[in-house]
Amino acid sequence: RWRATYTPSVDADVSVVSFSVDRLEDPAGNIVSPSSPFTSDESPNSISVKIDATPPQLVSGTAVFSTQDTLNDDDPDLTSTNTLLAKNGEAIYFDFETNERIESPSVTINGVSLATTDVQMQSGDNSGTRWRATYTPSVDADVSVVSFSVDRLEDPAGNIVSPSSPFT
Repeated sequence: RWRATYTPSVDADVSVVSFSVDRLEDPAGNIVSPSSPFTSDESPNSISVKIDATPPQLVSGTAVFSTQDTLNDDDPDLTSTNTLLAKNGEAIYFDFETNERIESPSVTINGVSLATTDVQMQSGDNSGTRWRATYTPSVDADVSVVSFSVDRLEDPAGNIVSPSSPFT
């Protein structure tokens, strides 16, 4: 039994890894150099190996804020048309997308890290790229601004982005 190992560099530009056995030699010196080498595709247990050396990123322009009750979202007294209103106990949603499938992202709201149960893939998304963070202010909260930040992203290959200045 033998094992071949290949470790890609960080800047590897390879989408699929393929292996081949080009030459075999036994202890007696018998050599086999097949005219067509054995390749990874010929193994009955063959699986595809892909290299992902690129960290995930948030897709620019995909951050969308909304509230549970869309009827109370506009404040006519405010000059900004980008202001949503939420009452205490009403859920505030922060939706965003990533350029590739990720594991549960780390999201902070008003300086508090959300539990993984509060950051979920958006309903109907099987790609793992569309996420929703939910924050429900407590009854005694009186906050004029709610700020969300995405502090950490990790893709299934283990590439991690922990921005020094989080996406807000």
